[in-house]
Amino acid sequence: MKPPLTLSSSADLDVDLDSPLPDSSLPSSSSRASRHALLLLEKKLKHFEEAKKKTERFHKHLKQQFLKEQERKTARWKKASERFEKSLEVFSRKSGKSSVPSAGGLSASEGTPLEHAAATDGEGTKSHI
Repeated sequence: MKPPLTLSSSADLDVDLDSPLPDSSLPSSSSRASRHALLLLEKKLKHFEEAKKKTERFHKHLKQQFLKEQERKTARWKKASERFEKSLEVFSRKSGKSSVPSAGGLSASEGTPLEHAAATDGEGTKSHI
């Protein structure tokens, strides 16, 4: 067992108080930490840029898909409107009526919707012009 260290026994240690302290590893660890932090920031930036590109590509794809679907719907509605107008023509020929209302709901003799609105009074009945 070693005797406890006392003030008088500390003089027995070979310590030179005037010698400079050994080089600390603090500056090099500090630079390593800053380099590590910089690498982490670069990785985060790269990940962010990749995610941004991926999101932009996905948004562009969805936009194109939406526009194509709208074009398909418009074409489908146009075909349905044309079929409806043809069936109205057939029906009018069978019933003997000469004027067939267009898809807007006005016959050719009534003109544009604005003219139709101008020709009606407040109660919706036609006034003679």
